[in-house]
Amino acid sequence: MKDSKRKQRGVASLFVMLMLIPTFAMVGLVTDVGWYYYTRGAARAAAEAGALAAVRSAMDAVNAGGSYSCASLGCQAASGCPESAVNLQAACQYATANGFSNSGKQAVTVEANITNPSSYAPGVQVQYYATVSIVQQNPLTFLGVLGGSSLSVGVRATAAVVNTIPNFCVAALNSTADAIVTAVGTPNITLNNCSMGVDSTSSTALKTSGSACISAASIQVVGGDSVTGCTTPSPITNVAPFGDPLYGLAAPKPGTGCDYTNMHVTATSTTLSPGNYCGGLSIASNSAVTFSPGTYNLMGGGLTWNGSSAITGTGVTFYNTCSTSPCNGTSAGAITMNGTGTVTLSAPTSGALTGILFFGDRTAALGGTETINGNNNYSLNGTLYFLESTVKYSGNSSPTSSTNTVLIADTVSFNGTSSSYFQTVTGSNAVPSQPTALLVQ
Repeated sequence: MKDSKRKQRGVASLFVMLMLIPTFAMVGLVTDVGWYYYTRGAARAAAEAGALAAVRSAMDAVNAGGSYSCASLGCQAASGCPESAVNLQAACQYATANGFSNSGKQAVTVEANITNPSSYAPGVQVQYYATVSIVQQNPLTFLGVLGGSSLSVGVRATAAVVNTIPNFCVAALNSTADAIVTAVGTPNITLNNCSMGVDSTSSTALKTSGSACISAASIQVVGGDSVTGCTTPSPITNVAPFGDPLYGLAAPKPGTGCDYTNMHVTATSTTLSPGNYCGGLSIASNSAVTFSPGTYNLMGGGLTWNGSSAITGTGVTFYNTCSTSPCNGTSAGAITMNGTGTVTLSAPTSGALTGILFFGDRTAALGGTETINGNNNYSLNGTLYFLESTVKYSGNSSPTSSTNTVLIADTVSFNGTSSSYFQTVTGSNAVPSQPTALLVQ
């Protein structure tokens, strides 16, 4: 009898043990698969951060005077971190900062520009790409009883420097301030077949009052708006941040020395030449001033125009910088257009500054003010690019409807009774598509 009971208990124990095997297997499956997906997500984030860091570092190198070539940047088949090329070092550093390094049970490799870059983003022009691959061996827990000791987790991400065309003809880029685009009084702002971009996260990033009118193809606001008057169409709020559409455009390099110092134009008829204008340039004459084609480096004094003179210039760029360029945190002079005459200026149609009419030093102290004022008729054909400044339109300025003007600034203010007309710069004055860093794989 006792032996029979022992056998029954033994059979029951064996049954329980046999039943526990699939239970443990199920627990092991849930645990190990969950760990796999957690690791995969973390590795994906690290690979994407590393790839973007590599191509953004490449863009910085090009902006500093390099080029998208293997002589200037790292180009290689997949190789383990750390890397010798500066821009690829950034990939390894970002992967490490996110918890993955080329050691132990982890492997981090970087590949860059060894095949046709455009194969990574068909249909667009790719200047440079970098791929970060990460593999980690996850030790098995409960599933180890079924054989095997680890589970391999592998991911890869590719980022590229892709040429894109700016899609705004008015863009304000301050990321946090209130009212980075304002329209007060009775200004009439027309954006012909193009859009307004307002990049601030503020709940009142775009603000209009009085009878101000804004007309555009679309009005896109990262934060919120407070609008009255005639704003057409209604702003689209809470859009994704878009940043500087001309980030990849290299700044002019005026070098040292002065071609002209404290230049004050008062003659009845004057033709000016490109060069370094130390102390800036002031125009107060009541006759004709002609700018010959080229780049005018306004070093430390900006540009001031008063009087009733007629100003003309074809193929010109005004680079507003400091007496020692670049500014590196100091203030540049202001661009102030207060005259009552006519202004007809157009940007270059070829070369590195194609389509750029005004270029404010990106390293200047934030908070400068550039003013287009008075009762003048102006035709500014090109892009007005002031990353660190407020651009104010005021008075009774009346642009011609044929003007191709794009405005990109830190903040933008329209007031008075001005009529402001913008449209995407087209034809030979169009700004070439600019590089931006994107994840493409």
